[in-house]
Amino acid sequence: LLLRGLSRLRDEHPGIQVEVVPTPGAIDLLRREADLAIRLFREKASSLIMRKVGEFGWSLYASEDYLASRSVELGSPSLAGHDVIDYEAGRSKMPGGRWVREHLGDQTPVMTCGDPSSALAAVSAGNGVAVLPCFITHAHPRIRRLTPDVVATGEVFLVIPPDHKNTTRVRLTADFLADYFIEHADLLAGRTNPTDTTT
Repeated sequence: LLLRGLSRLRDEHPGIQVEVVPTPGAIDLLRREADLAIRLFREKASSLIMRKVGEFGWSLYASEDYLASRSVELGSPSLAGHDVIDYEAGRSKMPGGRWVREHLGDQTPVMTCGDPSSALAAVSAGNGVAVLPCFITHAHPRIRRLTPDVVATGEVFLVIPPDHKNTTRVRLTADFLADYFIEHADLLAGRTNPTDTTT
């Protein structure tokens, strides 16, 4: 989703060169390790300039093959009776990871994954159900959302260091990304195709 937006940024501002650095760790903006960051958490450093640009929803998903192999009560955000794909301990602080830990009960996960992308791959392979960010599932037509409900939500922030407040290339990029996230607010929040459940 983000890279599709960056192609439009390049069309509008061909002089801006963007280096994308996906990392599970927090790049230190105060040490100028990056000009701009997209954060899924609130920064604690008060000197950083932070702008909330949206919310992203998580819901419960499974593959068509998995669903065909068992009787599933649709519309209920429950893990009971499912083969559950969980997140490893270091990722359990994510909104989806917290929801799984709160609703897993005495069940033992059949698999743990390091991030939502690997959990999506596990779901696609028919290994079980997982709580995934809704927006990453839309390019996977054989993945089904089990409930219209969003079971967890997170926030998305654009953050820049204070010395880049008036840097033109950073400001143009930040403004573009903010508008892009707002444009795709329904997709990010999980409101797009909310009734897309298995029939």
